[in-house]
Amino acid sequence: MGFFNNLFSHKQAADHAAPAPAEPDPMTQPHLIAPVSGTLADISTVADQAFASKAMGDGIAIVPTDGTLVAPTSGKIEALFPTGHALGITGTNGITVMVHVGIDTVEMQGDGFTLHAAQGDTVTEGQVLLEFDIDKIRAAGYDPVTMMLVVEHSCPGDLVKHADGPVARGDTAMWFA
Repeated sequence: MGFFNNLFSHKQAADHAAPAPAEPDPMTQPHLIAPVSGTLADISTVADQAFASKAMGDGIAIVPTDGTLVAPTSGKIEALFPTGHALGITGTNGITVMVHVGIDTVEMQGDGFTLHAAQGDTVTEGQVLLEFDIDKIRAAGYDPVTMMLVVEHSCPGDLVKHADGPVARGDTAMWFA
């Protein structure tokens, strides 16, 4: 099932969020890095029920401290909204991920978002994909929380998430173990 079919059919990724074991070995375990720096929490804590209910997939939320967003995995950008607020990547590691900047930021119609990639691009983990203006998002009345969801995967094991708290862009945020 593809990214959009999965997104609209409400299929969920693995619901298992075991206590975080030691950091994974990126050479042997499929993983995703934090796309932004900030304070990480479980996706169930966000103020948007569509995300909090995990209807679109399981994942994390990060209240960003800066507006640079990088690719959480190497792969192909399968979906990129022209407004810059959301994108989907099919990773070479077997994980399809959606990254969504802010709640209802689609209403900003791209104001405050600068794209550095395009739909169809092949990207490398850690590559800058977009920049967003946190102050502008807040001034427009929106929450800049950035959500990263596993919408589909072919990985064995359970989805494991980085512990709640501070996270730096590029830190391992989720993995399968």
